[in-house]
Amino acid sequence: MAEPVTSSLEQAESRPGLIIGVRHRSLSWWLKAIRAYPQLWIGAVVLAILVGTAVFAPALAPYEPSDTDATAILQTPSTAHLFGTDRLGRDTFSRVLYGGRVTLAVSFAAVLMSMLLGTALGLISGYLGGWVDGLIMRVMDGLMAFPGLILALTIAFALRPSLSSVIIALAVVRVPGFARLVRAQVLSLRTQEFILAAEVLGASQFRVILRHILPNLVSIILVQGSLSAGSVIFAEASLGFLGLSVPPPTPTWGRMLHDGYVYLEVNAWQSIMPGTVIFLAVLAFNFLGDGLRDALDPQQRRRRGI
Repeated sequence: MAEPVTSSLEQAESRPGLIIGVRHRSLSWWLKAIRAYPQLWIGAVVLAILVGTAVFAPALAPYEPSDTDATAILQTPSTAHLFGTDRLGRDTFSRVLYGGRVTLAVSFAAVLMSMLLGTALGLISGYLGGWVDGLIMRVMDGLMAFPGLILALTIAFALRPSLSSVIIALAVVRVPGFARLVRAQVLSLRTQEFILAAEVLGASQFRVILRHILPNLVSIILVQGSLSAGSVIFAEASLGFLGLSVPPPTPTWGRMLHDGYVYLEVNAWQSIMPGTVIFLAVLAFNFLGDGLRDALDPQQRRRRGI
């Protein structure tokens, strides 16, 4: 016997997100996921350490990042200077800590901005379709036609080097990736029965998007965001190396690479230390993204008995 048709919009919405939605997970589920996906907790732990040292840099740094010492120029690591000193006698360890505050803040802000804008454009494009979809996607195609670093360089140069210009430049480069990913998922979801039922029962387009479609995209957006954060850190370091990131004397990891590469033969530690933390940050975000992708994939969970 066929089930009766629901008679109200509230009944139709009692089980949103039937396809790939993210349910509330218990603590035991997350503990099993952590054990099953070591890359998830490894990435989270490394990232937590980097963020923690950046947040508490004023308490952990033995020196101010801009303090110079003419008697301690280009020193190698020692008890007085754990990572050595640069060409002006500034403590590299302190500058790495303070540089992490800028680099990580730029990464988080750029990813958040691109995530919000890209998700909104993808939802509108995929759900409305027609000329709106065509217009948005052609703009995204135009942005993707430029190499990401070249586009970021152009925007950062046009806006003049500053913290806000770097964030905007890196965010614009990542918007098309989020928009196209979200649009593809919306095109798949909009023909599902629970979406059609909500529309038949009189739900507005805004309500359908926020109540039914968006919850199904949370896991995909989070994974894309964590993977994008690593590439944003690398891009910010590239801009800093080229002198188009936050202007000195504010330290950034990319700017420290730029200042140290000239002295590779004299004191390679000036490039090794910031390069190492950039490597760890990018690796941590990639591990975190891969772990989240596997942990939120039902097929992967079934294979691992979660």
